[in-house]
Amino acid sequence: MGRKILILVVEKGPFLADLERYFLEQQGFSVEFCGDGLQALKRTQEIHPDLVIAEILLPGLDGLTFCRRIKSDPEIAATIVLIFSAIMARERSMEAGADAFLLKPFEGERLLDTIKTLLKLT
Repeated sequence: MGRKILILVVEKGPFLADLERYFLEQQGFSVEFCGDGLQALKRTQEIHPDLVIAEILLPGLDGLTFCRRIKSDPEIAATIVLIFSAIMARERSMEAGADAFLLKPFEGERLLDTIKTLLKLT
């Protein structure tokens, strides 16, 4: 089997970050975390994750601006971005270039189904 799928989670809340890490690692994904948008943009450029899960309300660079910057950078524009937020902003997320939007709270199966669909996993 090839390398593990790498997911970068951009989440300011440590409790939810830990929950997401546990859940995603249990599903066999490799997971990295960033707590702010600027750090996450830099890491995305460095590690080229398969998928990024980002909150909208982030310090440094909000999630929508973060998404726009990814999608406008030819080196990382193909990165799949899932906006996962407590703010109902589906339309704004799609306008920013997000590949999908999920409204919190965290529901493992719903998150996993969305990730599998985005990554075209069966």
